[in-house]
Amino acid sequence: MHIKIHKTGQVNEKDLKFGVICVKFKTQWLLVRHKERTTWEMLGGHIEGGESSQAAALRELYEETGIITKEMPTICDYEVCNEGSSSYGRLFYVYTEILGELPSYEIEEAKLFDDFPEKSTYPQIYKTLVSQIMTCEDT
Repeated sequence: MHIKIHKTGQVNEKDLKFGVICVKFKTQWLLVRHKERTTWEMLGGHIEGGESSQAAALRELYEETGIITKEMPTICDYEVCNEGSSSYGRLFYVYTEILGELPSYEIEEAKLFDDFPEKSTYPQIYKTLVSQIMTCEDT
């Protein structure tokens, strides 16, 4: 598996399949654990038919944390190359000082971390995406 980073907009909106949201609560990362998994993950999911990547990210943010926001900067687009095929996603960033009540959809638990845990769902992808967030925070 190989992850490539693209500037926002270099990937056609219709080719985007995923929206991933990196959430920072004060100085900590907010991660979630799906009811069917034991690993921690960033928020996000599939972009539904007819839905923009921004709308999907806003929907996923609410469904997975209860957070409602209008401020969700786009960081970059990314490509996951695996066994000769590619899938594309868009990375968003949210900084919040208020946590919502966890809705009863597919998320079992939300937790704050100082650093990303070893036990994450997509460690290689997350490592690359977090480096993009860290670059933005440094500027």
